[in-house]
Amino acid sequence: MKKVFFLVLLATILSACGQLVSEVNGALNTNAIIKEPPELKVSSNNNNVVAVLGTYSWSYDNRDETSTAIEADADIPPRIVHHQETP
Repeated sequence: MKKVFFLVLLATILSACGQLVSEVNGALNTNAIIKEPPELKVSSNNNNVVAVLGTYSWSYDNRDETSTAIEADADIPPRIVHHQETP
């Protein structure tokens, strides 16, 4: 019984990983090159809050056999959000 459960669990995980790879490859094959992280907007009860971009690591393919990588550091959260209005 444990072997059957393990095999079903393993098959589920492997199929999920295969799906993720195809979605990533599909995204890389589009014409859009995203050169910076997307903006995060959180909505709840008709209130919208745009998250402040803090420390991040981002890379993209230049389509000429090179890539660009960006490592950006930010101040501590209380200092980078002090200008934001609360909803």
